[in-house]
Amino acid sequence: MSNLSDLLPAGGGAKVITATADGNLTTGQTVALQSNGTVKGVSSTARSISEAVGTAAVYESATSDDNSVAYDPTNKKLLIVYSDAGNSGYGTAVVATLSGSTLTYGTPAVFHSASCSFITAVYSSGAGKFVVTYKPGSGGNSIVATVSGTTVSFGSTTQWSSNNLDYHDSAYDSGNDKVVVTYGDGSQSDHGYSAVGTVSGTSITFGSAVEYNNGNVFQPGLTYDSTSGKVVVVYGSSSTNTGRAQVGTVSGTSISWGSAGTYGSNEKTRVNRAVHDVGQNKIFVAYRESADVFGIIGTVSGTSISFGTRDSMMTAGTTNFASLAYHTAAQKVVYSGRKSNVELTAIICTVSGTTFSKGSDIKLANSGDENGYSAYDSTEEQVVVAYRDVGNSNYGTAITITPAYTATNSSDFAGITNQAINNSASGEVVVEGGVITNSSLVPDVPVISVGTAGDTSDTGQHMAAAYDANAQRVVTFYRDNNNSNYGTSAVGTVSGTSITFGTPVVFNSASTTECTAAYNSTAQKVMVAFNSAGSTGKAIYGAVSGTTIDFSSYTVTQFDSNNISEMQVVFDTNAEKMVIAYKLPGSESQLGKAVVGTLSGTTLSFGTAVTFNNAATTKCAAAYDSTNNKVVISYSDAGNSNYPTSIVGTVSGTSISFGSETVIANVSGSYIATTYDSGNQKIIVSYQDVSDSNAGKVAIGTVSGTNITFGTPVAFPESLAVGGWLSSAYDPDNGIVALNFKNNSGNAGTCVPAIVSGSTFSFGASVVFETGSTEYTSTVYDTNADKFVVAFNDGGASDQGRAVVQTSSKTVGLTIGSTYYVQDDGTLATTSSSVTAGKALANTTLLLKG
Repeated sequence: MSNLSDLLPAGGGAKVITATADGNLTTGQTVALQSNGTVKGVSSTARSISEAVGTAAVYESATSDDNSVAYDPTNKKLLIVYSDAGNSGYGTAVVATLSGSTLTYGTPAVFHSASCSFITAVYSSGAGKFVVTYKPGSGGNSIVATVSGTTVSFGSTTQWSSNNLDYHDSAYDSGNDKVVVTYGDGSQSDHGYSAVGTVSGTSITFGSAVEYNNGNVFQPGLTYDSTSGKVVVVYGSSSTNTGRAQVGTVSGTSISWGSAGTYGSNEKTRVNRAVHDVGQNKIFVAYRESADVFGIIGTVSGTSISFGTRDSMMTAGTTNFASLAYHTAAQKVVYSGRKSNVELTAIICTVSGTTFSKGSDIKLANSGDENGYSAYDSTEEQVVVAYRDVGNSNYGTAITITPAYTATNSSDFAGITNQAINNSASGEVVVEGGVITNSSLVPDVPVISVGTAGDTSDTGQHMAAAYDANAQRVVTFYRDNNNSNYGTSAVGTVSGTSITFGTPVVFNSASTTECTAAYNSTAQKVMVAFNSAGSTGKAIYGAVSGTTIDFSSYTVTQFDSNNISEMQVVFDTNAEKMVIAYKLPGSESQLGKAVVGTLSGTTLSFGTAVTFNNAATTKCAAAYDSTNNKVVISYSDAGNSNYPTSIVGTVSGTSISFGSETVIANVSGSYIATTYDSGNQKIIVSYQDVSDSNAGKVAIGTVSGTNITFGTPVAFPESLAVGGWLSSAYDPDNGIVALNFKNNSGNAGTCVPAIVSGSTFSFGASVVFETGSTEYTSTVYDTNADKFVVAFNDGGASDQGRAVVQTSSKTVGLTIGSTYYVQDDGTLATTSSSVTAGKALANTTLLLKG
């Protein structure tokens, strides 16, 4: 296109309606149309759905083999295809309608008047037709099916191979509007082949067959990855005794394949099934080895696929029954298969990163057998499973399964508000075909890039960092394992995207652990607090000059005679005092304590320690709220189920007093970090949610007087789990919080950038800053270089002490030319969903679909 007007429908900008609001609506908010004519904000908390199994309904009162099912969302019909053993094994199809959880059927119709097997069905949204693929006596055929009401009719049969084929599968590539078939060619030693079909009217034609594996392919499965626009095939391989997967790219009437990734490890895998989890953008693969069914998560990157670690699903015996479907509304994968006790069973799986969690076994029927498939009915939001009911004369039967989830009303998307509308008031809503210009359409997206790591020392554990604004240097503190575990410091200089360090200087000539540091902006000096010789809490100031630091003018001062640990120091700029939060040893019940430090000239002194948590306390973190002049300490309260908790402290003279404790979330929390977002005047607390598979969570806190309140914690993006060592800092120039931690998957050092957006966060893509095992992260913001610096211990490289520069930026508004989709929570994003909002014409302008 050459002009913006090419995108605009006639009168597009005027497609605005006046609607009555159900609830208060903000400008630029996505809304759903309700049955009473009012509009309500799109939300993922619209209704709660309970787990439910429907009533089995027979569609063929005879032995029914090779059952498959597909769904047409436009006409809201299912097509079930099967081999009718009661009619000489003829290929047969029947139209099914799901209403609630009740299935009704039309009259079965024959599509192949002879025995056939390996039957599959897909729906082509481009053609508005179903495509049935099957094996007659030999060869491979496909036929186009047209549904009208409850009746199905067929075009002419197309043979895409005349060879002696074995197992095959089919999938629909919606990005290219093509049907892809995959099969093992028995005339070519069961090598893996594929072909691309194009539907035109009531017929289908295929391009030439393409070989993707020149070895044995056994029981392949096929799925379409709508995010990457790729086809993924999974299959067993006797040549490697593994399962294999390959990524295919459709171009015209052909397909090219990338290199194989492997899964499984003991034998040629069987009953290989795959489905694309759109919400997590992962490929869920289920397969059988011997009698056991396993699941494993695949990640597509370009033309390659890699896998996480497999997990057991159930014992299935020798059955060939297994199917996978993605429940879009629940964002869960539904596996169905026959257990070793012949019960037809469903398992609900939730994907998180490269792993998944599974629910309890759900019995669908007392018995089910052989080559069944399932499909998701997006209208009724249920998965329909077609199977042969062994317990009922092998009749062809279907049943529904619904996971438990909180539903969204995003499918009723009607438009976007053109103004703020109060509850029950009327206001403008831009509807389909209209154009809306609003700077609030999408939140800013933070971006982090990583420079080259610089070494602080040969070894460096118990790392801490502080930024000296006067010297414009980053100062690190650590235990030097190569020098009697002495407390040591090194001064770093940021230049571009790299950091270099001066000669290390010892600050404590004794074994040192638990380092924490902060900058005193009044004295323009840095203080480090630490545990000395494993027995006492001590601290010392240092003066930075150039690339070195001098401790000679200061004396190491004790602030607690106990073997303290898990501490953090923060500078109160209003009181001009240091505050150290820490926990006492087990002999002192691990109480949470805080102490105020005063620097007078070169003399450091401490007041009396104050208890802020009169119970076992772990993972202390602290931040200073410069708006309210308060110190906020966050910690895991072992005296209250390890709930992540915060408390507000007020410094007065040489002491500190506290308000009431506030529980952030009723979950077991660990590895807590906190920072202050001065732009939004909020305390940001992040933690590891032990109760949720170690998921990273972050919450927004608001200080009022001597108390703090929190919004609902939000999970890190990409379902990232925290393995430990969380630290955070705030970039006031871009309004970005950097969350650095050890990833629970592989222990790599990982950064998640976040921006406070109202009462929640907008996240950027995570970035790995260290591929090796990463510990003791400490993050600061260098205001001179406008960069984050994270210091860490590289446990995968002989405990090397390192630091890396992180550059933050943000994308503002919509990406011109990109298609935006309505997410379950009502936000707009380029992440594909079942509801398309429209195309971006400018950073703040969206042309709604229609």
